[in-house]
Amino acid sequence: MMTLGVLIVIASAVMFLGVAFFVWNGVFDTIATKVLPRFIINQEHFLTRVGSMVYVVLIASLPATLAMLTTLKLIAMMRSAWNF
Repeated sequence: MMTLGVLIVIASAVMFLGVAFFVWNGVFDTIATKVLPRFIINQEHFLTRVGSMVYVVLIASLPATLAMLTTLKLIAMMRSAWNF
């Protein structure tokens, strides 16, 4: 039964890492394809551009950060259960 639990934890950790990876890649893809061309066309002020980029990166990275923290907690739980 313990082995099944460990396999579920490992599968969950891999899933959360995958989600984090795709979200982080999506952030940079969105910036490159949607945000930067809009700034170039609209001729926004420099502070508006920087503030918007920071906002997009921080808000979009929150789910990825939570997924990474969940992965770390799952690994810690598995290690404590198996006394590694």
